[in-house]
Amino acid sequence: MKILRNIVLTVFVIISLVYLIFNIVFWNKGMPEQFFKYELIENNTVQIDQYKDPFFLLNIPDTIEGKPVTSIGSQIFEETLFDNGKIVDTKRNIMQRYVTAVHLPDTVEEIHFAAFEDCRSLRTINIPPKLSYTGWHILAGTRVKKLVFPEGITEIAGGIDRITDVA
Repeated sequence: MKILRNIVLTVFVIISLVYLIFNIVFWNKGMPEQFFKYELIENNTVQIDQYKDPFFLLNIPDTIEGKPVTSIGSQIFEETLFDNGKIVDTKRNIMQRYVTAVHLPDTVEEIHFAAFEDCRSLRTINIPPKLSYTGWHILAGTRVKKLVFPEGITEIAGGIDRITDVA
């Protein structure tokens, strides 16, 4: 029994280390585009609509399909489920609870409604220098304590009142 316990523990440690290494690699290099559901929007740019993979360090890439990522869509941790063209339900990505840090590329200009809402472990997020618009409640239910917005921002829709240090 003791041997089996040690084997299981060793396998668990190895899997955990591999998972941690993947998180670190993707944090440093950027995540592959297949981790995202996205759409091409005006000006031949990309909007991230959904994050769909299991990593706790979320590094959104600068480009997808060679086009700059300029927009983060609404509620990117939720998937809307349809039946015959009608919305029947939404499904949340379990990683929403565990994401601790988000890196947005400098190309991002807009963050839409509740993009990172209820990411309960989220503590750090960078605000890109080109950001000009945020939707309501982009960080509601997170643990982010400080935000510094760029000088060129034209609209902050609201819902950031729980953050203790906003500049």
